[in-house]
Amino acid sequence: MGLFDFFKKSGDADKAALVKQPLGYWEESSYMQLVPPSDGYMLDEGILDRVGGIEGLDVKSFAMPATGSEGELLLDYGGEEYKVSFFWASFELPQMYRHNNQFFTEKEMQALKRVKKALVFHMKFGSEPKKSYHLQLKLACAMMPDLMGLIDESAEKLLCPRWVKMAARSYVLPANDSLYTVQAISAKNGEVWLHTHGLARCGITELEILCSDKENYNNHYYIISALAGRYLDGSVKEGEPVLIGRFSNNDPIVVTAVIWTEALGRYKANVSGGAADRRDGHNSETSIVFMCEENGLLSPVTDYNKILADNPLFFISSEETQRMSMLARERFEYVKTAAENDIGEKQIIIKIGLPTASGETPEHIWFELESFNGDKFSAILTQEPYDVPDMHTGDRGEYTVDDVTDWMIFSKKYGRIVPETAYLLE
Repeated sequence: MGLFDFFKKSGDADKAALVKQPLGYWEESSYMQLVPPSDGYMLDEGILDRVGGIEGLDVKSFAMPATGSEGELLLDYGGEEYKVSFFWASFELPQMYRHNNQFFTEKEMQALKRVKKALVFHMKFGSEPKKSYHLQLKLACAMMPDLMGLIDESAEKLLCPRWVKMAARSYVLPANDSLYTVQAISAKNGEVWLHTHGLARCGITELEILCSDKENYNNHYYIISALAGRYLDGSVKEGEPVLIGRFSNNDPIVVTAVIWTEALGRYKANVSGGAADRRDGHNSETSIVFMCEENGLLSPVTDYNKILADNPLFFISSEETQRMSMLARERFEYVKTAAENDIGEKQIIIKIGLPTASGETPEHIWFELESFNGDKFSAILTQEPYDVPDMHTGDRGEYTVDDVTDWMIFSKKYGRIVPETAYLLE
């Protein structure tokens, strides 16, 4: 039995007739809105110098926006050519974009509500989505250094200017989940429809899980996140089975994504995220995630709710592990400053990569920071290693930033601060 036959078997004629629609403008290109500090804000003549000063960027041509036309910037970055268009437009803070994991003060939010215009700028991503996204953040800061907020329209998220500026000046690419959001839409019957925004601009299918619920949607989020990460890393092809982790019983977690026009045949007609919910959107490049069975058939993710609730392990690619380590080292000065200023009451833990007895990859394990001594710091091992026989919980050691692979600062004001959220300390 073919895959398509498997899905059509439980579908109906209306579902079988569904047609994939062309990409929306926000899916073809990456659209962002730069929120200025005031409605009277004007672009200055220093834009070209600031853009041209971005490392690795070569400006080919530049034109300011004129009445009735867009401004345009042609540039070369990393051996790829980009066309960036920008124009002023009316602005109102989108209600649905406010709730994300970035921190704004109440004063910042009130200021955003007062602004009535924004600079819209858009560009098509190149062959490496994370690199293109990083470039767009750099351009945002160069075009409007004092921006008050950034709306990532393609991913439907609001970004804090402090995060944007820190990410833009970093030598490390942004995290995979910076490029997209996962939205959870609740229906009256308790169903939760999970779907992404932002992946289509990367040349990747958006991802969905249907028939989730409030008890299990967080576990389903991790499945979408793990698969999206593998796609963004470019390590797997769409439509193929992908090993993303292991259940608590050590069985593999293997998933795949099926284009929505075929996958909806597996669900009842009135499902949340069904045909009726796709008349005005979610009807182009988007796919529903399924579990791959040993017999080659596919099952809804929700069939695995019980075992997914039992602490499964989701894999992180070596590329992402290396990126996280680089970011932790790049922003390690924030740890030193926090320790010196009693930020978080010195509740700071640092992950160190320890050589293992097997001689394979290092074991990454948490230490509690004690003190700094110049370029070195002392720390106490907080857990028993698996493959480092000469070290045990409570042992002290002296290390340098080169040994660091991650860190956390616990603050009463902000909670847990990690390298990705170090902007909270600025």
